[in-house]
Order: sequence, then structure tokens, then C-alpha cells
Amino acid sequence: MQSKSDAGHAPYGDHFILSPTNILGGKYIGTTVFAAYCEGQMEVRWREKNTIHIKCSYDPEVVWTKIERYKGIDIILRQD
Repeated sequence: MQSKSDAGHAPYGDHFILSPTNILGGKYIGTTVFAAYCEGQMEVRWREKNTIHIKCSYDPEVVWTKIERYKGIDIILRQD
């Protein structure tokens, strides 16, 4: 998921959230595993059963949230 939230990890930035449930009342219930200010479009690919690839060109000094593993799922970040 990608959002431009006004609060939280990277205000008005790009977010990827893993959620075990559906959207309730228009809000995402889950854990933000990546939040930053991507230059251009953030791309997300779920290629293998337990691996998510996130592509985002960003300034590493400004990343707000980056989780490498969540509930058995590896989150791989690429900047190319």
C-alpha cells in the first residue's frame, strides 16, 4: 500500500503497511514496515511467499521507518 498520510512515520511521504485484516472504516490496521520520501514512484513486489521487495530512491539520512523482517516476511529495500 502506498499513502500520503499527514501523520505518523513520514508525514505526507510514502508508506508500506502490512495488515492481517481488511480496511476498517477507511483506515489501515497494521504495521508500517517502510516509510520514507521516495524520489518518484515507490514500487512493491511480492515475489516469493515470504519476501517483499520495495524499490524506492531516497535520501538515507531522511528514512523514517525501515523494518527488515516482520512476522516471518523479509522486506528487501532496493534503491536502483
